Amino acid sequence: MAPRTRAPKREILGWAMFDFANQAYTLLIITVVFGDLFTRVIVGDGPDYRLGNFLWGLALSISYLMVVVSAPVVGAVVDHTARRKQFLFGTYLLCVVTTAMLWLVAPGLILLGVVLIVLSNFAYALGEALIASFLPSLGPPEDLGKISGFGWSLGYVGGMVSAMFVLLVLGDVS
Repeated sequence: MAPRTRAPKREILGWAMFDFANQAYTLLIITVVFGDLFTRVIVGDGPDYRLGNFLWGLALSISYLMVVVSAPVVGAVVDHTARRKQFLFGTYLLCVVTTAMLWLVAPGLILLGVVLIVLSNFAYALGEALIASFLPSLGPPEDLGKISGFGWSLGYVGGMVSAMFVLLVLGDVS
């Protein structure tokens, strides 16, 4: 077997930019904006928001359980069919569509919010597994730590950019 060579810089940058873009989802949807909106407004069971927090945790748990069950099967199918990019695009499309549909979730539409966040986060997390599977093809084993770290660092930059954008657009909404 011939030793692997490092992929072109453009390909490595494209792979790393996926992390840049993905951080907006985890930061804004899962961690800061929509999670808080779900518990405080959509469920709105103040003053302690127990039900909202419970349902948010349950929705995320269900989505991750779906990933645990489906990822080995999807991985085997992807390896067998060599259609990794198509599967990645499918997860990306499902995540984008279901995340956009969160706009429809008004106060009291709790079940719709739970279903959409389960599907959205499932697609996001499965996509994360798929994008990680590209890493070994980007370079020889001794370069993979640097390449992975580059993607990780761009992810943090993406998170900061998305947070600044939201602060500029929405201002202080606390």
